[in-house]
Amino acid sequence: MTAREIPAARLGLPRFAIPATSPAADAFDLSSHTRAREALAFGLAIHEPGFNIFVLGEDRSGRMTATLEFLAETLAGRPAASDWVYLNNFTRPHRPRPYRLLPGIARKFRDRLAALVPRLRDALLQALSAEGFQAPIRQRTEPLRKEVQARIEILRKSAAPYGLEVVNSEQGAVIARAPGAAPTPIAPDIAQRLASDAEALNRWMIETQSELNRWRDELARQLAEQTASALLDEALGEFRSDSGLARWLTAMRVDLLEQVPVLIATPSEQMPATLEAMQRRYAVNVLVDHGNEQAPPVVVEPNPSY
Repeated sequence: MTAREIPAARLGLPRFAIPATSPAADAFDLSSHTRAREALAFGLAIHEPGFNIFVLGEDRSGRMTATLEFLAETLAGRPAASDWVYLNNFTRPHRPRPYRLLPGIARKFRDRLAALVPRLRDALLQALSAEGFQAPIRQRTEPLRKEVQARIEILRKSAAPYGLEVVNSEQGAVIARAPGAAPTPIAPDIAQRLASDAEALNRWMIETQSELNRWRDELARQLAEQTASALLDEALGEFRSDSGLARWLTAMRVDLLEQVPVLIATPSEQMPATLEAMQRRYAVNVLVDHGNEQAPPVVVEPNPSY
């Protein structure tokens, strides 16, 4: 193309037509900024990290106001950001697990669980102290207690002719010299037989007590499962629609049943500390809460840094 001279009168500042329906103060309504609007719309449609848009313009041109208004208008139709919570990892307590929740669920789940723990404790203690739980235990322990006394009495009668008696100690039944009894020579085979009988009695009592404890713990576990299941379903049933929370609630139920023997063995004066430990164990640590937001927020950081 051949270069040609253009008269100076034909040159001048560019002029753009401003739409009559839009105020001139809105920079993105200017026809010369159509690409800027398209660039913002394109950038906001990208959900991957690491994408940035730079808005340039003269000072006091309204670029910040117009950009923020455009962002707010675009984000108004989008759902709010997710809530995030940390929950106890029962197998690795030093590594709590993060869970993404719908906005507003984290605070609600935290408050509901915090109110549930005292109810669970009270319901479990009431169920385990009720007659329906204590009566079967008495029915089973009373005959065993009588049998233990009978076996001890048999051993005591065997030891009495030799000036010995059966003494209860931390190690169980022990044969010792009766107070005030004159020393009586005991043949080695008789001493060995008495010691063997005492050892057999102690072994039987340990095995019987262990079997009784296992039976009682299983009975308490079944009763606790019924009590806890009803309370958990009533208070937390609505959160089971979230697959992550549903799995954690199942793990919590299993862990709670394993804590039942601790509740049974806890004295009343130590119960407040036990309740506090339970509340910490099942506490919901809310890391991010977007419950009060209707859309993703526009965050302005005037001095961004690491």
